[in-house]
Amino acid sequence: MANLTDTAKKLIVAVIMMFFAGIAGSLVFYWGDVEGFFRFALGLFLGSACSCIRVASMDTSVRNTVESGNTKVVVVAYILRYFLTAAVLAVAFIFDIFNHWATVAGILSLPLAAYIVPIVSKLD
Repeated sequence: MANLTDTAKKLIVAVIMMFFAGIAGSLVFYWGDVEGFFRFALGLFLGSACSCIRVASMDTSVRNTVESGNTKVVVVAYILRYFLTAAVLAVAFIFDIFNHWATVAGILSLPLAAYIVPIVSKLD
């Protein structure tokens, strides 16, 4: 995370904060259902980890394209990010230890973070 831009670091922090908010909210929903809570937590972790990897990939590919001028890097990274997302969703739906909806929520935390970070940055 040392060579990421400030915006990418803020996006990753926002995704991690949404992960912990989701865990806190699920404690209320899954009160007394330990197995359900752990399935939710694992699914949310899987989706949030995917989102963090996607942020790092976007940041690296855009920075490399700006420095080198090679636009093929962005296209290849774009396709690889979609394959990563599809693989994470496939893992979540194939293996029963992950909550499917929590995985989707973790993946969708990146677009939500992309909307929240600029608004919070203006408040600083």
